[in-house]
Order: sequence, then C-alpha cells, then structure tokens
Amino acid sequence: TQFDNPKINAIVVTKGSIEDVPQLPPLEEVETFDQQVLHPHKLSDSDDDDEEDLESVQQRPSRTPRAKDPYASVDYSYLILPVIVSVGAFLPILFCLCKL
Repeated sequence: TQFDNPKINAIVVTKGSIEDVPQLPPLEEVETFDQQVLHPHKLSDSDDDDEEDLESVQQRPSRTPRAKDPYASVDYSYLILPVIVSVGAFLPILFCLCKL
C-alpha cells in the first residue's frame, strides 16, 4: 500500500511477550491528490473541456530552444590524467624494486 515504508527506523529489544507491546493506532483515511496532479482531465465533469485542454497542450508552440543533450558527445579526456599519473608512479617503483 502507499503507507508501507521498507526502512527500519529503530529496533527495540524488550522483555516479555508480544502482547506486552503496544499496538499502533489504525491509519486515518488520507485524501491523496495524485489523481488531480497527474490526470486533471479525468476529474473534470465535461468532456468538451477535456478535448480542448488536450488540443491546447498539443498545439502549444515551443518558445525556447531545446537544451543540448549532455550525453550526446561524451568526452573521455578526463580519464587520461589518472592513467598517466598511475603509469608515471608505477615505473619508478618498478625500477627501484628491480635494482634491489
């Protein structure tokens, strides 16, 4: 259900039986506004308004240009420096170990 929470917030170790543990009160009915937020056209009474709303959303012109996709061109140059540093550190260590 929507009230389930899979996280464990606390663990209590008590002495006694399960009947000694006080039970939680039942949950109150909470009105959710998910349907209104996600699907407002389903909640309205008239079907004509729904069709007009959908058409206005589909015909809306884009006023701003689309943002550039940051993943379109991936730049791997940031990986070169760690490789160079690791090779530069490994070679002197290898040289010193072979000399001993």
